[in-house]
Amino acid sequence: MPDVVSIGVPVFRGKKFVAETLQSIRSQIYRELDVLISVDGGDSASADACESVLTDSRFRMVVHDHRMGWAQNISWLMRNCRGSFWYYHQQDDTVAEDYVQSLLDYAYAHPAAAVVYSDMQAFGDISVALMQQPVFGPPALREIVLLSGHHPAVAFRGLTRREALQQAGGIRENEVESFSADTTWMASVARAGELHRLPRTLYRKRYHAANVHTRWASWPLERRKLGWQVHCRDMFLEAAQAEATTI
Repeated sequence: MPDVVSIGVPVFRGKKFVAETLQSIRSQIYRELDVLISVDGGDSASADACESVLTDSRFRMVVHDHRMGWAQNISWLMRNCRGSFWYYHQQDDTVAEDYVQSLLDYAYAHPAAAVVYSDMQAFGDISVALMQQPVFGPPALREIVLLSGHHPAVAFRGLTRREALQQAGGIRENEVESFSADTTWMASVARAGELHRLPRTLYRKRYHAANVHTRWASWPLERRKLGWQVHCRDMFLEAAQAEATTI
């Protein structure tokens, strides 16, 4: 039987683009999907925009009355993964129709990969190609590479094996609006296995004023400095755990 791939779609104030995003998922040539839409904060307008795909039995939706925030919402989706693989799909991004199939084929051929990710194309307010080198070697070395070269968290949108997902646990929030907690989570995953890059542009990330990452960039200097200090602290804590397990 084919492996089920779980896709987590966190939604909040996403009514403008989420229908396009969900159609991108629905168009995947790999059909064994379990798509869970998690609507945060009782956002009825966004929930209404998702309704059209719920006639497809592979899609289900939960609307949370309380506001969790982006990090807790994604962590909730991780905990509810049913498939052998999982990936996070941002509410306003799109993927090529062979995105899942291509990453899955690569994962089958490379069992050491905890995560397989593709290159990304930014569009909208920013137009730029985004790619990050693979992360190989023993756990401590993988943590060093994550520290030095993976802040944009391209791999965060990749296909993650369920075992690695469970080992990493949820996203570690921090006191600065969880600044760069997605990258810190990738450091947790890197303790479970390698991060492999498929050098094809299969994921399109939309940049606009309401993006979490865009808001981080607009913070006052002092807040950005604090965010980086906290992020570096958390990344070094992850690296220290990897070092302790490689003796």
